[in-house]
Order: sequence, then C-alpha cells, then structure tokens
Amino acid sequence: MVNREFQNNIPKEGENIEGTFFSQEKNGLRQISRKSRSIPISGIYTCIDFDKKILDNYKNGQPIGTTTHFPEIDEHWTWRLGEVSIITGFCNQGKSLLVGQLLLLKAIGDNWNHAIFCPEEMPSEDYFTNLIESYVGKSASKNQAKYNNYMTLNELNDAISNISPHFFLVNPPDNHSIDNLIRHFTYLVEEKKVQTITIDPYNQIHHNMEPGEREDLYISRFMTKLKKFAIEQNVAVLLIAHQNTPEIQRKEINPKPSLYRIKGGGTFADKADNVLAIWRPFINTNPLDTSIKFMSLKIKKQKLTGIPGKADLTYERKSNRFMDKNGSPIHRLKQKYKQT
Repeated sequence: MVNREFQNNIPKEGENIEGTFFSQEKNGLRQISRKSRSIPISGIYTCIDFDKKILDNYKNGQPIGTTTHFPEIDEHWTWRLGEVSIITGFCNQGKSLLVGQLLLLKAIGDNWNHAIFCPEEMPSEDYFTNLIESYVGKSASKNQAKYNNYMTLNELNDAISNISPHFFLVNPPDNHSIDNLIRHFTYLVEEKKVQTITIDPYNQIHHNMEPGEREDLYISRFMTKLKKFAIEQNVAVLLIAHQNTPEIQRKEINPKPSLYRIKGGGTFADKADNVLAIWRPFINTNPLDTSIKFMSLKIKKQKLTGIPGKADLTYERKSNRFMDKNGSPIHRLKQKYKQT
C-alpha cells in the first residue's frame, strides 16, 4: 500500500523542498548527528576536569615525599604515597635488613603502619627479632650475653609493645598469587590504616602467566596491577627484586647494581616509579667491610621524590643498625621522643 503522506510530500520539479517531508527528515538527521557527536566517551579528559585538584595543589603544594630519617637518603629518595619503588641488589647484600629499618624509622618517627610479604624470613619470629634488635640496639639472643650485648627483659617487652601496632606480616598458607596478596593488603589498608606495602622478594610470588605469554609482557601486566593498587589505596609500595648473578672473581670489587639487570628484564625499571639499589662494593675484597651505598637509579618525579644519586651508610653488627655520618637515626628518634 502506498504511504499517502509520503506520496503527497514528493516535491514537484523545481519546487523548493523547505518545509516538505524531505526537509523535515533531513533536519532530523542533522539533529541526531549532532547529538551522537556530543555523547561523552569515558576516558577522555581536559584540564578543567581537574581544576579543583590543580587549584588545591596551587594553594597548598603538591604532595611531596616524606623523610626516611636518613638525611643523605632524603636527597635521593623519599617516601611518596601512590608510588611503586623497586629495591634491587645482589644476593645477601642487606636489602631486606635496610628495608626493615626504613619501615621501622617511619613507625617510630611518623606513626606509619606497614604490611609485609616476606616468606623468605621464616620462621616469622626471625623477622620480628631483627626489628626488635634494631629498635633496642642490642641482641635478643641469650648467647650474646657474654659480649655484654644482651637486652634486658624490659627492653624486649618495650620493643614488642612499640613494634606490634605497626607491623603486619602477610603469609597466606597456600596462595601467594598477587591477586590474593592484594586482597590481604587491601584489608590491612582498610582495617589497620597501613601506609606501605612491601613484597620481599618478587620471585616468591606465585606467578600466573597466560599460556604462551612472554615474561616481559607478564611483568608489564604485573607492574600495572601493582601501580593501580598503589594509587587507588594511596600507599607506598616496595618491591624487592634481585639482580642477575654477576660473573666476578674472588677479591674483585663487587659490581655496581644496574637499572636494567634486574632478574626478569628491563620492564621492571620501565614500569616502576623509582628504582633503588643496595650496593656493598668491598664485600669480595674485604668481607668484614660493612660500608653500603644506597643508590637511587631512577626517580620518576624528581621534583617531588628526590634526585638520583647515592648515600653512604655503614652497618654496625653489634647494634644491628645502619648508620649515617651522624650515627643511628633510630637512636636519634628515640632520644627525641624520650625528651618530649
């Protein structure tokens, strides 16, 4: 059947089509086209979308990193929430021990709380004993009594009461995948208000690679997930990753850790906000030498976090503490709070 409205609106030869069915249809299509172009697409932003935050930063300053309580380290790296920092170095160079003391200093000095995945520190009481010894500056083992370096029971109990509210070890019994660890970390962020997450080390995670997936693409996916978590939860994430085993001879100076020699490849360095390294140059030539260099090899936001460089520290075995040129930051903080 012929549509009469359509038939009656067919323009005659030479007739102006304005006002006809055809012109109405054409105008309608134009309106639909305009509307379709104005439909917003998620994931596209302009400066005005962030004007309130930009104005807040203008008035109050951007969030900058906070102190490590090692002045020399602060020049080259500080704690900044929302960032992922890799700490690398060769085996048995003191990475975990120094990280533990950096966490301890933030607990003592700034009341920060920490979540730590460190399955290599087993049994777990060994991890806490290390912290206790650093806090007190004496041994927590009776066999050190003969060296006049054995802490008293009161010192032990004081250390436990001061450390316990700030440190939470994460060690799920059978699933160390990054997704399961993030579930535990998220709980601790929400319930215990932790500010830092430490994974020590990367190779102790149960990695679930896709069939046929290249390692560099998996690491990229892993680091993206870690960065997303750091931003969403507003925490500082530390990831400890080993260096490739160096080829060195005895009594040669230990090689310097490299940005792109992290086991697993350069994707770690590419995706991290910061890459830090612990280096003991003379461990091969003189095993008793305890000098250590803390190096920042990459700092993404240098105006806010620090300038790449190195800080010279020493490790004192008797007190189980790292020292700068002015002594122990742990001792300085404890003295400060004792006086106030």
